[in-house]
Amino acid sequence: MRLLFTAFPIERSNASSAAATYLIAVEGYSLPAIKKAVIRLIRGEFDWFKGHFPPTTAQVSRACRHCEDLIAPPRQLALPAPDYTRDDSPAALARRRAFIKQWRLNRLAQENAADDNEANPNPIHSVVVSTSRKFAKLSSD
Repeated sequence: MRLLFTAFPIERSNASSAAATYLIAVEGYSLPAIKKAVIRLIRGEFDWFKGHFPPTTAQVSRACRHCEDLIAPPRQLALPAPDYTRDDSPAALARRRAFIKQWRLNRLAQENAADDNEANPNPIHSVVVSTSRKFAKLSSD
């Protein structure tokens, strides 16, 4: 951002508030995208930015979004194949119901396991105790 303030001078009385608003505009973008956007704004590489005045916060954010998309393009949503047809036969519906039932049971088991771990914040302790009990039982035999 220092490069941006050097290239487009801003009144000293407004510098701190301008810096704060620019930081809000670039929040959430990666550092490489912000650097690339600032350099491209200074060079005038965006046809929508004339460069006669400092860029607005919206223009800086737009430039960062553009550069972020160049670095890591947005993911496309996966769409079903064009020839896909949904199978609503009784057998397919039974398979779906069985899958959902099994998923719910697995989810419940995970939640119960999580509750057990919360009751004993040190899971290693339970392993050590159960192992020592096994050894005690073996040594007594």
